[in-house]
Parts: sequence; structure tokens; C-alpha cells
Amino acid sequence: MELTLPKGILEEKEHKYYVKGDERVDPSLALPSVTGIAGYSANSDPKWLILWAINAFIETSNKFEWEKRFHEAGKFGTKLHKLISETIQGEHEEQKHPMLITDEHKTLMKSWSELMNEKKVKFIDSELIVWNPNHLYAGTLDALGEVDGSITVFDWKTKNKTGSPDPRHAVQIAGYVLALEAMTNLQSDPKFIMPEPTRAAIVYLYKDTGKARWYEVDLLKAKFAFMHCLNLFNIKDYYVK
Repeated sequence: MELTLPKGILEEKEHKYYVKGDERVDPSLALPSVTGIAGYSANSDPKWLILWAINAFIETSNKFEWEKRFHEAGKFGTKLHKLISETIQGEHEEQKHPMLITDEHKTLMKSWSELMNEKKVKFIDSELIVWNPNHLYAGTLDALGEVDGSITVFDWKTKNKTGSPDPRHAVQIAGYVLALEAMTNLQSDPKFIMPEPTRAAIVYLYKDTGKARWYEVDLLKAKFAFMHCLNLFNIKDYYVK
């Protein structure tokens, strides 16, 4: 009998996750994303977005310019994530994406690669779907690796301008760590063993300088914050009449 390991599945259109093969999770249940839950830690003040949209209009006289730039930034970040994942998996070939790889992509990939070599990262996997069978949420972590003997979860973030790290990103990565910890206790299949992380790092890739910067995450505080966000997420439908 062939062994079927549990796996997480992302429904792209709904951005909902499903889990198959883990007896602790109903396979028909749509799980919310780590990113959505971590969003409850964000400042709700939209001032920065309004100012950004105004500046885009002033520069172009096009009231929809902000929307165009927003989508372009998203596509740029998605492509960079794909290039990094392919590099980790040993599948990256520049000729596969000749029209899509810009000089900015190349510069940031070079900076990312140099930083990973400097830190002596040994990658285990990338674009890994994880889920928490106890709290019923899921997400796709960017990469899992080993640094100085510690299993480490990575998150790559592309930003237009160099600045301070966003606390929301630390909360997000803590959600992945908590999920990995819960997945290690899958009793029905002793062969399904996930590495249990003890470390997390957010790597920002800054477009204005072409540099990559590594930030360590205080996992104890970040996990605490994520669980508070999860509580807020879970009660959001109960206090509106």
C-alpha cells in the first residue's frame, strides 16, 4: 500500500487553504491564511496609502495611477519570490523568464544570494504550505533552512524604500512557526515529521538601494502577538449584530 502523506492545498481564487490526509482537520473545511490573521496586528490608519495615491496622481495626472503601481509592485514581488524559490530548489534558469527578469530583479537576487552565503544558510525547502491542526489556519512560508545548527523559518519582503521592519511581518512568521510545531505531532503517521524551528528571520529586499537586510525575530513575543491576532480574527463575526 502506497503511503500518502498529508498535504496542504491552496485555492488561489479564494485564497483559502484545505488540508488532505490529516485526520485532525476536516478536508472540506476552508482554513484562513496566516497573512490574513497577522493583518490584525497592523495599524488601521490608511494615511500612508492615501498620501501614496495622491503622489501618484500628482506625478501622472492619472487618478488610477496608484492602482496600476500597486499591481505592478505586487507582480514584481511575486516574480522575485518565484526566482528565489527556484534558486533554492535548484531549478532557476534565467532563460526561462527572459522577458520578466528586470535589472532590479537581478540586483536584488545578487544581494539575496550574497546574504545567504554570508549567513551560511542550508535550505531545506521553499514555498511550503503549513497548517495548524489545533487552531485551524494555514499558510505558505517562503523558506525553511538551517543556520548555525538551528532550524529557521524565512520570510522574504520586497520594499520600495529602505526603512524599519514592520512588526506585522514578525507576527506573520510566528504563525508559520506555530503551525510547524503543531504539525510535528501527527500521530497517525510517524513518518510525517516536520522540522521544528527555533529561529525565524525576515529578509527585506529594498528596491531603492538594491540591498538585502536580515532581521532576527523574537519568536516568544511574536508568537504571543499572533495568538492575540488569532483570537481577534476568531471573534470578528460575534460582536456585530
